[in-house]
Amino acid sequence: MAKKATSKKKTGESGTGARPVLQFRVHEEIYEELKRSAAQHKFSISEEAASRLSSTLKFGGLAPHVPLFPNVERLATLAASAFWHAGQRASGFEDYQSSEFMNDPKCYRAGVAAAVQALLMGMPSGPTPENRRLLLDDLRQLLLPEETAA
Repeated sequence: MAKKATSKKKTGESGTGARPVLQFRVHEEIYEELKRSAAQHKFSISEEAASRLSSTLKFGGLAPHVPLFPNVERLATLAASAFWHAGQRASGFEDYQSSEFMNDPKCYRAGVAAAVQALLMGMPSGPTPENRRLLLDDLRQLLLPEETAA
């Protein structure tokens, strides 16, 4: 919900005029990352959050150097989301931060498997038995080349 616009001067820039005020909650991990990044850029936390939000909206949710391909972005989001949730489930929903559960091999494997499954579900022809078999063959060649060379 937007509050009344204010004209407070930004720490890192010259005055930019009145801007709406937003208030919302974030997880502690995101707050700490914003705080670190703001200090590095010599911005306030609000400036850092506004800058990141602006970039996200301007570039469709991707970093500026990444080409905008809507279908690829959709699949990347799908895979990342599946990875995140499966990793959290594998951790038993302990209060792991992403950096912690990504360093846990069991959680990471669960995330990779879920991301592959999510991408398979997104195939235009669907997760048919033939598509699943072919995917397993491809993964076996990628992950176990010594077994498939024989």
